[in-house]
Amino acid sequence: MTSWDSMKGANALSLTAGISLMHQYGHDIGGFEGPQPSPQLLLRWVQLVWTKRLKRGEEQYWFGDTLLVGGVYEPGASEAQVYLPRKAGDQFDHGYVNLNAPHQYLASGQWTTISSPWQDHIPVLAKVGGALPVGKSVQTRMSGDVDPACKTLEEDDYRGVEIFPPKASSYGTSFSGSWYEDDGLSLKPNISKFTIEYGSIEEKVEVSLSSRAGDTFIPPLKEVVVILPQADKRHVVSARGEGLTKLDADEAGRTRYHLPAPFAIPEQQLVNGYH
Repeated sequence: MTSWDSMKGANALSLTAGISLMHQYGHDIGGFEGPQPSPQLLLRWVQLVWTKRLKRGEEQYWFGDTLLVGGVYEPGASEAQVYLPRKAGDQFDHGYVNLNAPHQYLASGQWTTISSPWQDHIPVLAKVGGALPVGKSVQTRMSGDVDPACKTLEEDDYRGVEIFPPKASSYGTSFSGSWYEDDGLSLKPNISKFTIEYGSIEEKVEVSLSSRAGDTFIPPLKEVVVILPQADKRHVVSARGEGLTKLDADEAGRTRYHLPAPFAIPEQQLVNGYH
């Protein structure tokens, strides 16, 4: 049913479907039944569908273990109330950073008001200390696909790693995040693990990238790039003393550095992705 309340209820329905292993589940965008949605309701609903991997709650949820996503469920509203969960136990919690303007850093364990103009964005905050691997923003072929049916598909040869260091010093804390790569085709693939570690002081962010010992699959990555939040303009250095190349800022104005790959890539592997 087309209504603001129905949009909110869609979160709970998606959560139930997810834990019931309905991996192809999706809800109808407002307008399928009932009156036509207003432009504002329709856009808010589309924003919700873009981030529908829900883990908890009706009004906010985790998208993976790094991004906290809120929502706006009332007409005319341009702000959202979001609760920022605190880590369990005695470990120090470095809080969150707002990934949209005004890009403020926020302490955990509180309710906060997040700006969310309906024609612009929904509330998205990153957990300080998280890491988010990303690929190209276009469809790519699988690493092991040596003869793709669609010859125009680009090779999956880029990884960006978005990191979210504290605004100032991490006081000796080293954060880390990992991701996995395989050829995308084999029934029993060799799976390789890669880990980025980082810490920070007032002037710089120190990073290192490593692969798991004993892994045999080498992905055809021509470029691994570390990306800082939009508000963080510090320079990035290697924890191993390697020279890092600063790249031009991306379209969002974020600082980027090229990282040396933690493996050697023979020339022929750049073509087909096999090891």
